[in-house]
Amino acid sequence: MKSKLFGLTAMVVGAFYVFSNPTGAAGTVKSVFTAVGTFLGALTK
Repeated sequence: MKSKLFGLTAMVVGAFYVFSNPTGAAGTVKSVFTAVGTFLGALTK
């Protein structure tokens, strides 16, 4: 339950950051996808 709440908080903070900083949104999204891809790659290795 706590991890779900943490994930939700992280999503809200991330969304707020993207909306408040539209110029850096593309780079932020790209870095997030890169991080997720790296994490999934490490899990499936």
